[in-house]
Amino acid sequence: MIELRRIILIDWYLFRAQQVDLRGMTAIIGPNGAGKSAIIDAVQTVLSGASMASIRFNPSAQSNVRSKRTLRDYCLGVVSLDEKGERSEPTRQHAYTYIILVFEDLADGSAVSLGVAFSASASRSDESCEARFIAKGAMAKDDILAAVGDDEVETLQWHAVRTALRARHIEVDDAFSSATDFVAESLRALSPAGFPLDPRRFQKAFRNALLLKPVDNPTDFVRNYVLDVQPLQVDRLRLGIEHWRSLTRRIEELRAQSASLAGILRIVGRAVENEKSIRPSSCRSGPATPNSLPRCTSRTRPQR
Repeated sequence: MIELRRIILIDWYLFRAQQVDLRGMTAIIGPNGAGKSAIIDAVQTVLSGASMASIRFNPSAQSNVRSKRTLRDYCLGVVSLDEKGERSEPTRQHAYTYIILVFEDLADGSAVSLGVAFSASASRSDESCEARFIAKGAMAKDDILAAVGDDEVETLQWHAVRTALRARHIEVDDAFSSATDFVAESLRALSPAGFPLDPRRFQKAFRNALLLKPVDNPTDFVRNYVLDVQPLQVDRLRLGIEHWRSLTRRIEELRAQSASLAGILRIVGRAVENEKSIRPSSCRSGPATPNSLPRCTSRTRPQR
């Protein structure tokens, strides 16, 4: 079994540099605005390859309306100044953001780190994805930060982090042309031997799990969250209905023919019985010899 063991957040929402180590069942608690949803959103950002087409921020609280939060907002730590979220401002003017998930295989103790890196600035309207990477080993917060004073640290850019990891003989792959490729390779790294995870089905199941909706009806749960929605092919459906109707007509015809044959068989049976009753026969036999058979004669009225 493979479990999530560590979450590393650098310049993500209000977290300047946070490492969360996990063991077993973990609960995230805190008041509104503390960053509970930000942690969940960080996890889905990595597991979606930072594809906004697959991300739905704060899904449990925004089940019917898509959240207004963006990756740029999270990188710059944008906070709302009013309850409606119409006024907001960033808590940092520049950010070099990392989100890293460390998974451990409980069978052999091996680890793999999945991560994404962004750069963002208050002067730019969009963030820039600097890297999507997979490292064969357990990364830590110290791999990302460098001391610049007694109490100050700075965030290393990805090329420096990658160089340092490879210098420690840690295998690093960051040559992903798209979020889809990154997700597919990540799932191969996390899949049990012989049971590869399907990226499309994983994304669907993961998004549904984040809604945190209670399951009242198992049938509805399987239909909505497990089974794939099959597109309706109207032409094939019409052909199937017509074929069913033709089979139904043919069955009725065969039933009628069978009933007619049953009636004919009854008539023939009665005719045979009548013939036997009006033509009785008697047999007389002599002494039995090897070459002789009983002789039968019919009783007929003598002719005049």
